[in-house]
Amino acid sequence: LDGFTSRLAPIRAAVRASSRSNRLAAGWRSASYQMQQSLFFTAPGLSLLMLPFALHGRLGLSAQDTALMMTPWPLAVLWTTPITSRLLHHAHPAQLCAVGALMLSVGLFRTPNNPIMFLAAPLDRAASAGGVQGTARLAGQMTGALSASILLSAATIQTASLSAFGIAALNAFTSAGVSRSNDHEKRPYLPD
Repeated sequence: LDGFTSRLAPIRAAVRASSRSNRLAAGWRSASYQMQQSLFFTAPGLSLLMLPFALHGRLGLSAQDTALMMTPWPLAVLWTTPITSRLLHHAHPAQLCAVGALMLSVGLFRTPNNPIMFLAAPLDRAASAGGVQGTARLAGQMTGALSASILLSAATIQTASLSAFGIAALNAFTSAGVSRSNDHEKRPYLPD
């Protein structure tokens, strides 16, 4: 335990020595990543909830056909996550997040977003980064679900689904823009 504590001493000293402006800058970066994540998760949250209504109501698919049409989404997350992990060695995470947001690919967005969100947190608040990340993700998903329920209660399925996909696209584009603006360092992220 003493060896572990002695290895933490330089980190503690660096935290104490960091200026207030560095902490504020790290806080702003962290807030930017939180906003990016909330905006992104609103889009698939809204899209996934509206998709069965659109497939059944607009295209006339049966419940079984609708389920079969939705099956590729979780499979895409399963397949893109390991590929994205390898891409992190060659591309900047903010670029991968922007592409993932534009494609509404949870695996392509979330894999690079996790480390940059944790690294954006000030060192003395690194332990709370996981809670902030979960809150941002759930806030986005809740906003998407709430938007879907409001649209479904206020309009026909055709109008609600068209509006929902438009709102989801707007959120995805905004998240991609925020992600692209977070591309401060032009080098790839290389995890230890």
